[in-house]
Amino acid sequence: MAKKLKLRGKDLLRLGYPEGKVIGLAINLMLENYRREDLGSVLGLLSSVLNEPEKYRNDPVLGRIVAELHPPQREPVDDRAELLLGHHPDRVAHHLLAPEQPVEELEHA
Repeated sequence: MAKKLKLRGKDLLRLGYPEGKVIGLAINLMLENYRREDLGSVLGLLSSVLNEPEKYRNDPVLGRIVAELHPPQREPVDDRAELLLGHHPDRVAHHLLAPEQPVEELEHA
């Protein structure tokens, strides 16, 4: 019977992974998908994912680690859309009623 993979957060930190959610995600994915591999092979693969993320971005398993390490950049949002998505209600109302007047003028009035 093959030994069970024992992968720890400290192992990933030594490779250069940042602290946070990515550590747990990587450990869980590796235990689910690479549990029969030896620790050295798994660490080598995780090191490669960290150092060459584009190579793994489209991989169904390892791509999830890449996405957590390098989240996609958000496009700039139109000020009005940003206001409507949860900012100060007075500013939202102002943009709806008088979009041509800059909000800054209203705040200093």
